[in-house]
Amino acid sequence: MLALDIVVRLAAEKIVTLTPGWGPTAVDEVASEVKAGIDGPRYARELYHLSQLLDVLGQTDQALKRVEEGLRMSKDDADGLCLAGRYAWKLGRTRVAADFFQKALDRQPGTACAEEGLGGLLLDQGNLQSAIAHLSAAAGAAPDSPSVLNLLGVAYARLGQHDRAVPLLRRASELLPKEPAIHRNLALAEERLGRFHDAALHYREALRLNPADPEAGAGLKRLTAGTVGRGQGR
Repeated sequence: MLALDIVVRLAAEKIVTLTPGWGPTAVDEVASEVKAGIDGPRYARELYHLSQLLDVLGQTDQALKRVEEGLRMSKDDADGLCLAGRYAWKLGRTRVAADFFQKALDRQPGTACAEEGLGGLLLDQGNLQSAIAHLSAAAGAAPDSPSVLNLLGVAYARLGQHDRAVPLLRRASELLPKEPAIHRNLALAEERLGRFHDAALHYREALRLNPADPEAGAGLKRLTAGTVGRGQGR
């Protein structure tokens, strides 16, 4: 609109001469040509990168808006839908997050990030069997994802299947050794199996990485005192 006003003013001052074809139709034709030349998916990816920076800066709400803008440009690609789902989940909008993850699966069945997202939401809601189904699908698509392995391990641990949880959590800790939550979850599962020495090692590592972790501190205190408590992990 500003550009058009400038052209009209330039014409009025006789600085430029408008061609005979000048008018709304010509403007619309040029606008359509320019829009057609925009690389929607590429622009969407730039918006996704911007959203990640905004999220790191604590502006998750703005990050979600940028992703939604990108989704309009990309016509709802699966990666963008997963990103939107994670931001909505972080903002506490669980139903919205679930919708984004489901749309990603509808768009691209078996998408690991969407299976992980739905599995994590179901895990938080205590729907363990359904959570395991989605997280297992995610692990099949992304077998070396530490976040998927961690969530799947926690889900099995909450079912009391610690012998299945430990190998998953061990692999997650190998892939992401500086994540204190994974060490804490592994320690808890090892503790439930009576492997107190291994449990203590991982509780200590969790505390080294995050001295303020209350569950890791309580777990190590239990082992030191010779008692066993009950934690949930995450």
